[in-house]
Amino acid sequence: WRGTGALEGADDFVFGRLDARCGRAGLEYVRLATLLCLEGKAQAMVTAPLNKEAVAMSGIPFTGHTEFIAELCGGSESRMLLVNDRLKVAHVSTHVSLRRACDLEPERILRTIELAADAVRLIGCADPRVAVCGLNPHAGEHGLFGSEDERFIAPAVEQARAKGIRCEGPIPGDTVFLKAARGGYDLVIAMYHDQGHIPVKLVDFEHTI
Repeated sequence: WRGTGALEGADDFVFGRLDARCGRAGLEYVRLATLLCLEGKAQAMVTAPLNKEAVAMSGIPFTGHTEFIAELCGGSESRMLLVNDRLKVAHVSTHVSLRRACDLEPERILRTIELAADAVRLIGCADPRVAVCGLNPHAGEHGLFGSEDERFIAPAVEQARAKGIRCEGPIPGDTVFLKAARGGYDLVIAMYHDQGHIPVKLVDFEHTI
């Protein structure tokens, strides 16, 4: 801990208690690990959970590892991809409020499909079958439960198909993960954080990366 200087003199440190110094130190470890990778001194990094409240207490703006690491790498855009032996799930949005996550944009959905399909190709799936989740129950049921699926998600799926991506959707979120876990799809695009995280963690919490 004392290697970064973040907790120097922390004689009053207590495990299990929110502390701005711990938030600052945790973020510093991620920063240093990222720099080691960028400098070619490490080939990969594994991060542990960070307490976002502790980081916020330190006064450092932080929404999550994905965005923080992307900024360090100079990336203009990033997405979260969760992978285990049964599911691969990418997210259109992650660490934002559910209300904000419902403000969909076809352009961001399309770009998420493209980035995630490219990533899945890099890990061995040459021509991924992509399923795109709906936002509303039953993917809106043709407008009965909301118009977002037809207005924003369907056009993005059509554009992805036009670019040669094998893509289907919007598909109801209550069935698409079961189909994917049984081998029907290679990749699922979730619209928001919990829609993607819950099935992945339920299926295989310990082996999801």
